[in-house]
Amino acid sequence: MSLTKAIFEIVIVAVGVLLALGVDEIRQSRADQALVAETEKALQTEVEQNRIRLVTKLAKLNHAYEALIADPAIGPALVEQRANFQIETADAAWTMAQQTTALRLMDAKERQAFATIYASHNIYNRILAEEMNHWSDLAASAPNDRSVTMWKAYARRVGGGACFSLMRIERFRNPAIPIARLQQGCANYSPSLPPDVIYQRFRLEMPKSRWQPGSDF
Repeated sequence: MSLTKAIFEIVIVAVGVLLALGVDEIRQSRADQALVAETEKALQTEVEQNRIRLVTKLAKLNHAYEALIADPAIGPALVEQRANFQIETADAAWTMAQQTTALRLMDAKERQAFATIYASHNIYNRILAEEMNHWSDLAASAPNDRSVTMWKAYARRVGGGACFSLMRIERFRNPAIPIARLQQGCANYSPSLPPDVIYQRFRLEMPKSRWQPGSDF
């Protein structure tokens, strides 16, 4: 075999390998883009669902709080009527995103925005569990019981956490909103504030949908 022919064959093989690698890279790039797009869509859907969950929780807290203010003896009846729920925020899409390469492939600012939202959700969910324990205590409460006072205190805490999470979500939905305006909406939060008043402070339209047990939107 001549040297020229040998070199020619080597070049042909090298070109073939490079073409194969290029095709594989294109396929992987398209697969990565599809994964990121699917993950972003799932996360955005979950964030919107959590937005509705949080507004619903604030409305439940407001209703129960105002009822107890009007009639401190109504605690057992409120529990029996299920006037308040343990409305946790969902994190299935976030967990899935962490278990795949999707987060690493996402834009850094977007990844940080989602991380901030879900971190605030985790804080809210932890306080929520404590609040609901005190809510259960109202089933055997009497007027002016310590259990009534404790639930009111935890209602303020979990409501503040819900408001803070909503602030993060609204900032994510519209980064142009001044953060100071959203912070003002949650300043001095009290369960006596219905969610529509909070959204008036945000100067935003409140979600009209409400969460129901078993609802997946």
